[in-house]
Amino acid sequence: MLRFFIWMLLLWPTLVWAQRPTLTVSQNMNFGNVTASPTGGTVVMNPAGGLTPAGVTLAGGIVTPMQFQLQGVAGDAYVWQNVPVSAALAGGITVDTWTSSPPGYPLGGIFTGAPTTMFAGATLHIPPAAVPGVYTATITRVRLRDNTNGRTSRPRVSFTMTVTILQPMTLTVLRNLNFGLAAVQGAVGNCVVAPTSARSATGGVKLVTGVPVAQSAQVRADGPAGFAFSLTFTPGTMTGPGTNITVDTFTHDSTLLLDGAGQNTFNVGATAHLNFPQVAGTYTGSFTITASIP
Repeated sequence: MLRFFIWMLLLWPTLVWAQRPTLTVSQNMNFGNVTASPTGGTVVMNPAGGLTPAGVTLAGGIVTPMQFQLQGVAGDAYVWQNVPVSAALAGGITVDTWTSSPPGYPLGGIFTGAPTTMFAGATLHIPPAAVPGVYTATITRVRLRDNTNGRTSRPRVSFTMTVTILQPMTLTVLRNLNFGLAAVQGAVGNCVVAPTSARSATGGVKLVTGVPVAQSAQVRADGPAGFAFSLTFTPGTMTGPGTNITVDTFTHDSTLLLDGAGQNTFNVGATAHLNFPQVAGTYTGSFTITASIP
């Protein structure tokens, strides 16, 4: 009886040391919205949830890194098991190159405490001209092995990765901007065309009635239905027989929201800065509008 009792005392510390680690998923990975690209590209998510795109454009949405809760013996070494090198989200979209904080995923590390919260990132690969839609993949039966005591985590867990591919924004010019007829008398000045096509002048610029008639530009934006977007204007220059005329200070009447058909038609006005003297003649040029989903 005495021998049996002593054996039990010696066994008890061994049972405590061989504690089985546990692993739970507290947050799945979501890359948010990404605009499809003719050339394809990548999005790298770091463990903090920061995104770095290459070849594609980010378009908002909910972005979350993977989050795990690890329970084990502080100071023990661990390794991940059953983690695929690459995961497929359909449509040729894949995820690989896993990273983590604390470091170690997927090759291994040390339990820094009990429990430990771990955030994981990865690299998303999007093929050229990916079809818009929501793509999800599930990684199943992932677990941890405590290399110090040889025990593996139970139960095995599954986590998901999601990305939403959006139709790229496009702009179609339906009508060009025209400042109409104007004269410059005695000083520099401006000719302003509003989105309504109403015209005004400042300084030495005098408005002249005739043909061509002043009109605002009209543009149609196409993109994913129901999404908000932003507009960026790049100043332009009109050239002709005299000194170049700068065009800037753009105004528009867009609601900056795509309708149920994924469209938004709007008008654009601008300001032309006329010089003095300004050689009479026809001046033409262009400016650039860029539409993007924030």
